[in-house]
Amino acid sequence: SLIDIGIETYSTWYYQHEKDNRFITEKTWKPYLFGKIGFQFNYAGYYSDLEEFGFQLYDEIFDYSFDKIKDNNIRFEEYCKELKRISEISIEELTEKIISIERKILNNRNHIWNYEFSMPTILKEYPNLGIGLNE
Repeated sequence: SLIDIGIETYSTWYYQHEKDNRFITEKTWKPYLFGKIGFQFNYAGYYSDLEEFGFQLYDEIFDYSFDKIKDNNIRFEEYCKELKRISEISIEELTEKIISIERKILNNRNHIWNYEFSMPTILKEYPNLGIGLNE
């Protein structure tokens, strides 16, 4: 596939109780780690957060305007509209667009491999669980 597409893990309880639930999993990190393009659905402001982490968005391909919509259902509808728009682009044209941003894709890949993530509390409390993480 040319693009990793998916829905990130989120808790409806948090959304129903208006808690801050910013949860990012391997569904986001995998494409970056392997130099692919990913397009995930997640919480409002997810793509803004990725930019704050230092990643470059692929706005030559995707319209991320849905990212700021607070209402989860409306944001998901807009995300699906963007998926439909992308699916109507020919494979040849989409391949050309991806090749044209190769430098950005490689920069993101290099960025994640060198990013300093904070160590989860569980690994601080039980360091044997983290064998090899800091080597």
